[in-house]
Amino acid sequence: MIDQTGHQSYDRVRAHAAQTVNERLDRATRANLRRAAEDREFAVQRLAKVEREWELDRAIMLGFAVMGSVALVLGLRRDWRWRFPLSAQIGFLALHSIVGWCPPAAVLRRLGFRTRQEIEAERLALVPQVGGERNAAESSTL
Repeated sequence: MIDQTGHQSYDRVRAHAAQTVNERLDRATRANLRRAAEDREFAVQRLAKVEREWELDRAIMLGFAVMGSVALVLGLRRDWRWRFPLSAQIGFLALHSIVGWCPPAAVLRRLGFRTRQEIEAERLALVPQVGGERNAAESSTL
């Protein structure tokens, strides 16, 4: 992945994802940027959508929080064996934080979730097309 300065940057998730998935997401991004270059209204709509897009890590954390809570409650109230899925989730979370990959990340990548770097790269490419020096300054402070 190339960052906004034109240098190659390392992305743990992309490095561990299937190449076909990365290529599919890159093709979609390039197609969106080409269309945005031709149609300013699309660029404005796309920028708004990109700014609301959930990144992969956020989706993983939400899934772990929901499923972990359910497993914990069921493990405490129903059957102690519900603690095993909770243990697996803790292991997946540790694996994702250390390596950048876990089984849920692979599934979410295939569903189209992108990394923060991928989203930010598209956002930075769309801002000039929308004509927003002001927008770039505002969103870079977020």
